[in-house]
Amino acid sequence: MHRSDRARVPRLALSVLLGPLCLLALFAALGGGTRAARLQPTGSNSHETLTSAGAQQTTDVITTYTYLPLVARFTPRPLVNGDFEDGLAGWETGRGPYGGHGSGLPQRAVKFDGGQRALLGKPDAADDHIPVGYGTLAQTFTLNTRYLRLHYWVFSYDIARGEARYYDTFEVSINRAPAEISDAERDSRECDTKTGLNPKGTVTVPGDGLAFCGGRPGTTGESTPWDTGGWQAVALDLNAFQGTDVTLYLTIWSREIDPDYYDDHAWYNTWAYVDHVGLSSSPLSLAALKTDRRAPDDAPPAAGPADRPGNLDGPGPPRR
Repeated sequence: MHRSDRARVPRLALSVLLGPLCLLALFAALGGGTRAARLQPTGSNSHETLTSAGAQQTTDVITTYTYLPLVARFTPRPLVNGDFEDGLAGWETGRGPYGGHGSGLPQRAVKFDGGQRALLGKPDAADDHIPVGYGTLAQTFTLNTRYLRLHYWVFSYDIARGEARYYDTFEVSINRAPAEISDAERDSRECDTKTGLNPKGTVTVPGDGLAFCGGRPGTTGESTPWDTGGWQAVALDLNAFQGTDVTLYLTIWSREIDPDYYDDHAWYNTWAYVDHVGLSSSPLSLAALKTDRRAPDDAPPAAGPADRPGNLDGPGPPRR
C-alpha cells in the first residue's frame, strides 16, 4: 500500500466516527430532542440479540423525536342563509320581556313579497292581545369585507317614540343584545327623529351597539296602518370591525309602560320583514335603493280595523 493511502485510512475512520456526531449536533441546534427509552422485551419495537449461551438480551434503543412549533390557525365563520331560503337555519332566535313584563315576540321564516323572508313579530295579533317584549334573530360571523347589506320592511299601528319614551321599534345592533341597548343610545342614533328612523343607503357603525332603528315617526298613537313604503335597502359600514367575528342582532320591540297592558296585553301592533342579509365590499349604489316596491297580491296585508277590535271601541290607551 502506498504511504499516502496508509495515511488516508485513519482520517477516513475518524470521518466515519465524527459524521453521526456532527449530524446529532446539527439536529439539536435545529430544535430536535432526544430521549432514551428502555424497550420491554415483549414490545413491538424491542431489539433482541442472542448471547453466546443462547439467552435473549434486551438492548437500549435511542428514539429521536422531532418537536414542531405550534401554529395558531384562525378559521373564518361565514355568514349563512342571509336570504332565509332555508328557514331560520344558521340563525339563533331569542325573545325577552320589557321592564320585566311579557313573553316577547316570535320570529319565523314566511312567504312574503314573492320569496322567503324572516318575519319578526306577530302581524295577526289584535289589540289587547299583542305580546310585550322583544323578539330577535342573531348570527355570529367573520367580517372579511367592509359592508353588511340588508333589506327591511316595517309595518306598524304604533309610534317609535312618544313625548317621553320609546314604544315599538325595529332595531339592528352589532355585538350588543337587544336588552343591552339603552334609550340614550337610541337617542344618539336619532331614533327619536323622523330623519333618523328607517334609514336607507349607507350607515356608519363606529363601534359595538345600535346601528339604526326603524318604526313609525310621530308622537301619538294611530289606528290606521303604516309601513316604510316598501323595502328599505341599507349597507352598514363596519370598517371598524374588519377581520373580527361580529354578532348581528335583528330585533322587534313591543313596549308597554302602563300596568293595564302588561304581560302580553299590549295595543298597537308592529312587525317587520328582513331579507338579503349579506356581506359586500362596496356601499349601496342609488340603483340598489329599492324603496318603491309595494306588497304584491300574495303578501299578507296590514291588519285592518276589522281585525283589531280595540280600534272599533275607541282610541285605546294613551301614548305618552
